[in-house]
Amino acid sequence: MNQKSKSKITDSKLFWMVVSLFISLVLWAYVTQQDNSTITRTFSDVKVEFTGEDDLEAAGLAIANVDTDKVSVTLRGSRRVMGRLDSSKIAAVIDVGSITRTGEMKWAYYLKYTGIGNENNNISVVSRNPETISFSISELKSKTVDIKAEFSGTTAYGYYAKDPVVDPTSINISGSSYVLQNIAGVKIYMYGTNAAADIKETISVDSDQFVVLDVNGEEINKSSLLFSVDHVDVSVPIGTTKMVPLTLKIEDTTGLTKEDCNVSIDPSQVEVTGDPEVLNSLESISLGSFSLDGLGESYEQDYDITYPEGVSSVDNVTRAKVKITIQGMEVREFTVTDIVCDNVPENMIAEPVGNLTILLRGSKDDLENVSEANLHAVADLANATHEAGSVTVPVTITCDINDIGIVGTYQMTVSLKNN
Repeated sequence: MNQKSKSKITDSKLFWMVVSLFISLVLWAYVTQQDNSTITRTFSDVKVEFTGEDDLEAAGLAIANVDTDKVSVTLRGSRRVMGRLDSSKIAAVIDVGSITRTGEMKWAYYLKYTGIGNENNNISVVSRNPETISFSISELKSKTVDIKAEFSGTTAYGYYAKDPVVDPTSINISGSSYVLQNIAGVKIYMYGTNAAADIKETISVDSDQFVVLDVNGEEINKSSLLFSVDHVDVSVPIGTTKMVPLTLKIEDTTGLTKEDCNVSIDPSQVEVTGDPEVLNSLESISLGSFSLDGLGESYEQDYDITYPEGVSSVDNVTRAKVKITIQGMEVREFTVTDIVCDNVPENMIAEPVGNLTILLRGSKDDLENVSEANLHAVADLANATHEAGSVTVPVTITCDINDIGIVGTYQMTVSLKNN
């Protein structure tokens, strides 16, 4: 760098601002380290800790009903030492190792400092709030409860989260009888964003994801509880999904085709999961077939959904409602007088008893043209008894006019007499 360039840098206002800031920081650090003046500071949210719990447990006792888990303290010390402290480096400690009986306790605590080496001797306590901690000592009890897991995250498009799997499925909890009587179970909360693969995680019992619940589903403070395991393995299987339409095969009949009908299926489609190869080839799921023969003005029925092997419903949908309504058609009642008997037993005479009332379906114009002369009925006695008397037999109806449909099936009474 030539002399002219150096001159430009040293003459720069920004250069001298940077130099001044650096010197100020160095001087501040030096003064801070050397400053032994005394100051007073208040620290809130200082955690309450218990020691000697192993001895308490060995005596068959446990802590419960701690009235607070944090305290506030005001301390005095050198500026250098106090500048290195914060609430996370201070603990309010109670030693319960010498307790040998149950009952209500009200104990003072001592302060423990971390991260300041041997400087704690140079710190004095100005005040504490509260001065003492109240808690209960009761008999140590244990109970076994179920572990459940809940996935609260999101999955990528085309994927969904199956029910989480936990190992172990139950846990033994030890603690005060006061606390244990309210414990209903343990829930582990699992998270993830746009998950497209199985989520597997080992959750420590100390984790915020590991929650002890009471009978009302409210969280219980677990700090005084002991657990039979220190972690739980949780997996959330992530499966692929596909929306597949539901279909129903409509079989046409005389005078009525599927084009004449409005067919609705609820739900119209289902979200399924399964083997990716099976899902890729799955275009629809059939509910079966329905013949329009015998359909009146409308039809409504629930159908079972049969999923292909290896495929299941994401939302456990097992049934669909089918509604069929006829469009542009009418149904009218007619009387058939032209009735003949077929397959009459030998040496017997068959006579229809009365006329036959039937329903016909068709367009309004076609139905206007129907008369009794256009309608014919054949009563089939093939399966009738060979004894005299009245029998009920099936009847086949025909109409001379095209595009007229017969609604339903019919029977009628026929009288049999000996010839």
